[in-house]
Amino acid sequence: MNEKLSPRSHRTLTRKGRRNLFALAVLLPFAVWMMIYMLVPLVSVIYYSFTNAKMAYDDYKFMGLYQYTKMFTNASAVASIVNSLKAALIIMPTSLVLSMLTALGLNALGDRFRNLYTFIYFLPYVLSMTAVCLVWRYLYHEQFGVFNTILEFLGLPRQQFLKSSSQALFCLCVIHIWSVFGYYTVILLSALRGIDKAVLEAADIDGANAFQKFFKVTLPLLKNQLLFVCIMLTTSAFMFFTPSQMLTDGTPGTSTLVMLLYIYKQGIQQGDIAYSSAMSVILMLIILFFSLVQWVLTQDREKKRRGIKPAAGKEAV
Repeated sequence: MNEKLSPRSHRTLTRKGRRNLFALAVLLPFAVWMMIYMLVPLVSVIYYSFTNAKMAYDDYKFMGLYQYTKMFTNASAVASIVNSLKAALIIMPTSLVLSMLTALGLNALGDRFRNLYTFIYFLPYVLSMTAVCLVWRYLYHEQFGVFNTILEFLGLPRQQFLKSSSQALFCLCVIHIWSVFGYYTVILLSALRGIDKAVLEAADIDGANAFQKFFKVTLPLLKNQLLFVCIMLTTSAFMFFTPSQMLTDGTPGTSTLVMLLYIYKQGIQQGDIAYSSAMSVILMLIILFFSLVQWVLTQDREKKRRGIKPAAGKEAV
């Protein structure tokens, strides 16, 4: 026997319906944007990487793994991957250490000075990278640069910096580190400010010194934020482009030719859509790999925190 809904139930359902419609109206434009500007280009890049598509021609055919085979037998492509790995190894640990030390220093300041210096350190992150590169080009200039002027004043020999194949990549990484480490300083500072003071006071009562408190209390409480910063810094390093393109264009030789610059040269300048798409897929897989590492480590830590035991047969013998 069907029962009629009471006026109150009818009003409740109506309110739920309005909430659902509001959520749909808010999320639908974003979903359409994701579909048009992210999902469709992603599928297109993967599809074109298995073809011989060129920008100047409409016709193309399926080529299988030809572009990937061509990539890993090309010296410039291999050099770009190696340079990106080198950049990541320079940028990630250096930026992490600088961000952590700066966050600790800011956390020790009073509120007024902390806010002022936080703004100063964060400012390079919001500046135009093009303008930043123009300033650093002057600083690195082999004849009139500020750095060489300082070296000459100290009685040290002048350096070629961006003109040297052994120094250029490191110099570009310095620019990137200077630009981004303030952003991650703010993230770590926020995490430090969120630590319960009672925990640190308990460590003081137990007789822990400053180093013991940092390594035994502070760092374990910042594991989530530190892992996030590490992955984001690594991703940022692999997306390294503007300094290399503006200041060296991949030279001297291929010493500063990073993956994103190589993709730009092949896809935009030479119009080889298929080859640049294959390189983009490799770059995406590298970034995805580090993201999966973050996810796996986070899941393992969450299981340990909640006291979830491993499945039968997987326990240590």
